[in-house]
Amino acid sequence: ITFYSHMPGGDLDEAGFLRRVVEEADCGLLLDVNNVWVNAENHGFDARAFVDRLPLERVRQIHVAGHTRIDRVIIDTHIGPVIDEVWALYRYAIARIGRPVPTLIEWDQEIPPLGVILDEVDRARAESAAALAEVAA
Repeated sequence: ITFYSHMPGGDLDEAGFLRRVVEEADCGLLLDVNNVWVNAENHGFDARAFVDRLPLERVRQIHVAGHTRIDRVIIDTHIGPVIDEVWALYRYAIARIGRPVPTLIEWDQEIPPLGVILDEVDRARAESAAALAEVAA
């Protein structure tokens, strides 16, 4: 989940909390790569290190999206195309997971023509294939 402030008194960071919930509930994980990137940028942590701490064997779906920068804060608006930095994190996550994962392009506002969305779908397929080819090599 995208967050914009830290809750006082918490004893787990987000990655630790997600790991604990998923393992205790024995459930799958929807990994929102855009949210990881937005949170890392807003709170100054390493997005790849965060991905590395997740129970990646439980990832069942990945989301990618656009977002909006307002001054020094990035808001998860699901507007616009996925930026290269989020695609790079997506590719990293797929490589670490080591298998294809169903991926959803989130674009909820200011929706462009279908061709633009299909270009994003093609990019997701290409990034996933390239990540898995690198792992296989």
